[in-house]
Amino acid sequence: MVALERDDATAVDTPDGFGGQRVGSRGKKAEQRKASVERLMTLARKHFIERGYDATTVDQIAAGAGMSKGAVYFYFKSKANLLLALIDEAEQLTVEPAVEAVRGARGSARDQLVAFLHAQSVAGQEHADRMMLVILMSIELHGRDGPVEERLIAVNESMKKLLSGVVTAGKRQGVFTKKVPAKELVSIIMAVNQGCFLEWYRNGDQLDGHQLVRALRTTVLQGVLVDAGHGGSGGDE
Repeated sequence: MVALERDDATAVDTPDGFGGQRVGSRGKKAEQRKASVERLMTLARKHFIERGYDATTVDQIAAGAGMSKGAVYFYFKSKANLLLALIDEAEQLTVEPAVEAVRGARGSARDQLVAFLHAQSVAGQEHADRMMLVILMSIELHGRDGPVEERLIAVNESMKKLLSGVVTAGKRQGVFTKKVPAKELVSIIMAVNQGCFLEWYRNGDQLDGHQLVRALRTTVLQGVLVDAGHGGSGGDE
């Protein structure tokens, strides 16, 4: 099975009657390969989230996708590589948009933080399962050496670095509270943000997305801004 799929993946298109393939079959095969990869990733993500990485087998992923075990190894070489592909996808859909939003925000650090929260809210409503995968795998695989844990740490550090820059700038500009050290402030923002991803994943069909976004923004800003709220709540008097 693997050999046949490898032959398909490396086949060269020829006109009809020369080699038995139609012109344009390469594009069709590429679409089929893409669909197969997406199907495997979807099933693997679901199993990793619901059952855990260790409890999920390649056989289960292949069977759920209606494919052979050999097909999984053909496309991903190993279960670890499949998880790495899912982590890469999660970063592209949940972290990179936040980085772009912060970089594109004009004005103060407050504006950058609002842009971050908005980008994460959009990601939460559309891709909550991607971030849930990263969170759960970070817990299950914590303390294990290897490329998977290194990749998970890198994703977390990327988000932490982004927020650290915003918080440091906010303190320097005098718009963020100085009562809480930057490191701890970043950790709290990340915790609240990840908690919202959990809610979107678990209760997304029962929540008003607009109101949840508003609650996230209000809660974080109330705790971060010097003059947030009324009567100096959260301030640095």
